[in-house]
Amino acid sequence: MRFENFFIKILLIIILSFILIFSFFLFYNIFNPSSGFLKDGILAFSGAFFAFLFIRLADGFNKLYERHVKHYNALVKLEQIINKYFTIIKIDLMTLDDFEVNLKRTIQDGKMSINPGLLKIFPVYDEILLELFGQDILQKLLNYNIDLFNINGDFETTNRYYKGIVEHCLNEKDIDTYTYNLNNIVKRSKKLKKFLLSLEEKSITLLSEIRILMKRKPVYTKIMFKLLPMKKFRHYDREVEKEKKEVKQEIEESIKKSEQEIEKY
Repeated sequence: MRFENFFIKILLIIILSFILIFSFFLFYNIFNPSSGFLKDGILAFSGAFFAFLFIRLADGFNKLYERHVKHYNALVKLEQIINKYFTIIKIDLMTLDDFEVNLKRTIQDGKMSINPGLLKIFPVYDEILLELFGQDILQKLLNYNIDLFNINGDFETTNRYYKGIVEHCLNEKDIDTYTYNLNNIVKRSKKLKKFLLSLEEKSITLLSEIRILMKRKPVYTKIMFKLLPMKKFRHYDREVEKEKKEVKQEIEESIKKSEQEIEKY
């Protein structure tokens, strides 16, 4: 339920309740009964009604607050997940380069050079969608997950194909067949690299948006919730672009640090 509709309904309930109570008191004053029964009844009804109204409002606020907290926690999880994706992207790019390196070694040395590893699959967390709200972020995450499913399908096919080639050619000692099929994988790897680089850019954009939305911390009251909605706001796109630059810089620094650690060995 949208905040505006919910708030309007609450206001209508409060207004109508006042009209009802005022009507009772007006009726009471007009007829001025000698007994205090009607007055006591009105007071009892008013107390019970407002107690009920307060409980329902408190329950509604609490549920909205819990929903907001779930959304915020889901954003924190997404930030961690996408950071893991950056690592998988780098590893897979290196694996695709290894296919080309091993093809050249096989041709030069005249013996099979086997790839040290296979392409890593991206874990997809569909369940996190249930914890989010906001049309923009949900739609982007759905499209992002579709990209993950597509690239996972290509990677699984490539892995099965390469494993089959290796098992067959090792048993048969068939270098020519191995070279021919590995060359096909190398040709396909160029397309897979483009997919990975495109996914990396989409990941940077999505992570930037997530970090911007995370600045909208959970709030307890409806008024603050309205003031800090989990949707686009003024200068949103500009802040995303700024955050993207910071994300890219963090990735570059992480790569440099990893290269320096590798050079030590």
